[in-house]
Amino acid sequence: MKMLTKTFLVTGRNRNLLFDKLKKYGVNALKIQIIDEKQTKITIDEKDTLKYFAICKNSWYNKELKIGGVCAPFYLMIKKAIITVFILAFFAISYFADFIYLGAVYQGDAGLYKGQIEEVFKDIGIKKYSNFSQSQLDEASSILQKDKDIAFLTLKKSGSKAVVYLKTAFTPPEKLQAFETDFIASEDMKILNITVYSGTAMVQKGDTVKKGQVIAKACNFIKEEQVPTLLTLAVSAECTFEYLYKSNYKIDDSCKQNALVMAKFMLGDYQVLSHKLEYIDDYSVKVIIKYEKNLIGG
Repeated sequence: MKMLTKTFLVTGRNRNLLFDKLKKYGVNALKIQIIDEKQTKITIDEKDTLKYFAICKNSWYNKELKIGGVCAPFYLMIKKAIITVFILAFFAISYFADFIYLGAVYQGDAGLYKGQIEEVFKDIGIKKYSNFSQSQLDEASSILQKDKDIAFLTLKKSGSKAVVYLKTAFTPPEKLQAFETDFIASEDMKILNITVYSGTAMVQKGDTVKKGQVIAKACNFIKEEQVPTLLTLAVSAECTFEYLYKSNYKIDDSCKQNALVMAKFMLGDYQVLSHKLEYIDDYSVKVIIKYEKNLIGG
C-alpha cells in the first residue's frame, strides 16, 4: 500500500488523451473510476502531484477529493497544524501591527509643518517600524502647539498610522506654491515685502540682495538646529531693467521721450517705480527703470 495518495475529480473531455499523457510522463494512475462522459476520479501517488497538475494544466479541471495511504492521518494532522499556525500568526501580526509606526497622514495645513512634525516624532521615539502609542502622540501635540503659528492641532492614532490635522494661525494666499528647497534671488534686487508662512526668512523688507543670495530657507530652527520643512512665502521686490536706445539723429528731448516709451514697452506690464536716462554718446541713451516685481505668492 502506498504511503500517501491523492484522489482527484477530473472534469474534461478526451479522457484517453489524458491517460496517454499520464503514461507517457510516468504518472501511475493507482485507481480510475469513470463517472460520466466528462468526469472521472483518478487516484495517484502524492509524489506525482506536481507532474500530474502540469499535464492537466489548461485542458482538464481538477478538484481534490481525499488523501489516502498509510501516512494520510499524520499528513492531515500536520496540515491542520500548519493552517492553525498560519491563522494564529495572521491574527498576531494584525494585532501587533497596530502598535508599529508606519508613517503619518497629513491633513489640513499639516503638510507645511511635515519636517517639524517628523523631528518632534523622532525626539520622543516615534520612528518607522517602532512601537508607538496615543500617549506619545499627545506628548508630540503638546510640544508642537507651542508654535504660535499653529492655531489648531490634533494627533490621532489610526492603526499603524498617525493622523495629523493642523490649521495655521494665518491665511495663506490661494494656490500658494510650496518649495522643498531654499528660495534664492535670481537677480540683484531690493526687497519691498516678504511674508514667510512656513520656513525661515533670511532677509527683511528694505534689504538689498544680490543674485544667488538666499531669501528664505526651507527649514525651521529648533534649538539652533535646522529642521527641514516645506517653504511657502510671498515676496515682492524692486528690480532693475535697462534698455539701450539708439537714434539716427542726435539725442534731443524728443528722442529721450521715445527712449522712455520704448523702454516701458519692452519692460512689459509692471509697475514702474522710477526711471533715469544715461547718455552713452550723441546717438545713444540708456534707460534705467526701477519696477516692482512679485517674485512668488503675489
